[in-house]
Amino acid sequence: MRIEKILGKEELKDIKVKIVPSTLHIDSKLQVQIDEEWQEFVKNLVEKGIKVWNGKKYRFEGIKENVFEISETDYKTLMMLRNLDQLELRNNVTVSTIIITSDNYILFAKRKNVGVFSGVVAWIAGGLEPIDTSDDLLFDNMKVELNEELGLENSEYDIFLEGMYSYKEIGQYSFHFIVNLKLTKEDMVERFEHADEEDENSELIFFENNKKGVDKILNHKNMLDQVKDYFSKYYEPKH
Repeated sequence: MRIEKILGKEELKDIKVKIVPSTLHIDSKLQVQIDEEWQEFVKNLVEKGIKVWNGKKYRFEGIKENVFEISETDYKTLMMLRNLDQLELRNNVTVSTIIITSDNYILFAKRKNVGVFSGVVAWIAGGLEPIDTSDDLLFDNMKVELNEELGLENSEYDIFLEGMYSYKEIGQYSFHFIVNLKLTKEDMVERFEHADEEDENSELIFFENNKKGVDKILNHKNMLDQVKDYFSKYYEPKH
């Protein structure tokens, strides 16, 4: 998978997010394909007893000066464009994070067999969604994911935006955060048991934050390819 760094942390310090009209054009034929693909997708999940959600999402439109422009779409459209290999139309926006415990472990989660990426090991991440009271959609979306999937409160970590990346092969733009926890590995195992979104992940997976640990990430058979691509090209382990 081809990953490209678009903006670094210095360039992102004063980035603004603006919602603009969508440039996405879906003709009637493609809409029929999306609807048919979605019906099959929902059917398969329902048969497995999995809840299906189709809420509002945001799509990347462009960057003008210091403004990151996004437009409104929904989960159904983004996911089915991916299934139909219409990636030049997709432009999904996500937030994801590298989480470091206070005793220097990198934290990942193993996804349950639900939806997409079933059973893989991956970072805590999510699509960019509306938050009515938010003044900073990027940070606030990431904080929501950390709270829902790990049970973390804002006071329990320091967070900064590390970079913006493009994953061309899946039609995705991702904002990567670094989260330095004030909690240990053992603390997080205990905290995870009380997280809200029990249906998202089955367990936490930890790797030492050093070269040996990163090598294990890159060679892990169930690690999400996007994670491997990022770690192989851009991540520098500590110690």
